[in-house]
Amino acid sequence: MALAMRDTLVGDVLMTARAAELSPKYALIATDPRRTISDRQEAASCAEALSVALDQPHQRGRAGKRPEDALTIFCRRQRLRRECQQAGQTYDEEIRAEKSAQGFYVVGHVPGAGDDLDEAQREADNELAIADLKASKAVLKGVDKDCPARMETLCYDGLWPLGDVKILRDGLLALALHYGLLDCGINRDKPI
Repeated sequence: MALAMRDTLVGDVLMTARAAELSPKYALIATDPRRTISDRQEAASCAEALSVALDQPHQRGRAGKRPEDALTIFCRRQRLRRECQQAGQTYDEEIRAEKSAQGFYVVGHVPGAGDDLDEAQREADNELAIADLKASKAVLKGVDKDCPARMETLCYDGLWPLGDVKILRDGLLALALHYGLLDCGINRDKPI
């Protein structure tokens, strides 16, 4: 395999010049000799994955959430309420917070919202992020055992769902109820 002029081989992972151009943060990590080889390889892989995603015709090289992301389009096509879309966005935020708490670099997520936190507070925030996502996944597992993974594909990965969309519709509705965005109409003070 021949390398192009500006391509970089990180261990056994090839990072193209285009990937470095589209994701400079990952490129810096991948080429930093002070980092471990596994961190550098992971960054190179992430840069490649991001470059593939951003080179899709509908992306036009723009990163981040836009008004026409997969979740928005899905909710519009399924004629779901705005609260269901908000639930999907909240689930995405929970996934990002949990991944950050696990030590992964997450694009678009600032751990601790930029606050100067001491180590104990940061650890408590990390534990809370993990617990929040665990509770949301439990709600989704109540819909279907595959629902958490499929919801992550739609909300976090931003990829169009394959297969039965009813699971995702029901999952978004369950999340909206779980987050308190929708009222199920049951008055708990009155007997049913």
